[in-house]
Amino acid sequence: AIAIASRIRQGTSLYDTAQADISRWQVQVNGRTRLSEAVNAASRGDANSLATAINIASSVPEGSDTRARADNQINRWSWDLLRQAEATANRNLETAISLAGQIPARAEAYEPAQVRIGNWQETLRQVEASRTPAPTPAPLPNRDPDADGETSPSVELVAPSQ
Repeated sequence: AIAIASRIRQGTSLYDTAQADISRWQVQVNGRTRLSEAVNAASRGDANSLATAINIASSVPEGSDTRARADNQINRWSWDLLRQAEATANRNLETAISLAGQIPARAEAYEPAQVRIGNWQETLRQVEASRTPAPTPAPLPNRDPDADGETSPSVELVAPSQ
């Protein structure tokens, strides 16, 4: 249909209608293509593939007839990504935070991901704080015992220079 409508020449009565139809059809084709690419990317199932699929599906145009399906897939993949982030948190909190941080704000899993990110960041802060050594106290000044056995600060006398 796009190829046929593209043959309508400028200046004819159907030209503006054909151009509008072409634009609408291209949005549909683009949406279907992007969603298909996203599904293919997600098929590997690993966290990076899911994040890639979410990004691709997010680019499905709003006016596309596949936008609702893309949103459903984004929600599903976001939950899958959050589960993988949770499993990763047992081994590497930084990676878990990075994975959960890729969940888009429009996804249903976004708020739960943000809560977990906050919890993981707090755990990291606590771990780092426990690794930081306590400050050592300042050394006491040298003290020499005096005639009574009491200690007093050492004083070094220096002759004035002339």
